[in-house]
Amino acid sequence: MGLGIALSVIMLSQAATHGAGANVAADTGEFMSSREFIAAGEASISPTQTDIDTHIDMAIGQDDPAALITLGVEFARSGQTGAALQVLNAAVQSETRYRLETANGNWVDSRRLALKVIGMIDNGEFAAQERLARR
Repeated sequence: MGLGIALSVIMLSQAATHGAGANVAADTGEFMSSREFIAAGEASISPTQTDIDTHIDMAIGQDDPAALITLGVEFARSGQTGAALQVLNAAVQSETRYRLETANGNWVDSRRLALKVIGMIDNGEFAAQERLARR
């Protein structure tokens, strides 16, 4: 499964429900998706480590493997490997499991997909995206 397939699964799972990939921004009380949270960090807002930790804790507290995988991919793409591994491991350890459909029509267990993304991080498959994100 390539990165495109993994991201397609993530996007599909996030589009399915607003709550699955959403978290509350600590300062505004508004829902902020994982992608919006990471994008805010790449923009001038630059969340603090406390903001990141709070976001991670909230995502883990939701016990939603699809949301955790989404957040893990976004952290990996932005070069925050430690945070990515933390939420992906939470998805692996979650008792909640989903079958997620990939872009090519295959159905994959959420735990297996989280492990696949961890493997992609270990293989450096997000490194090129990290360099692009820094530009």
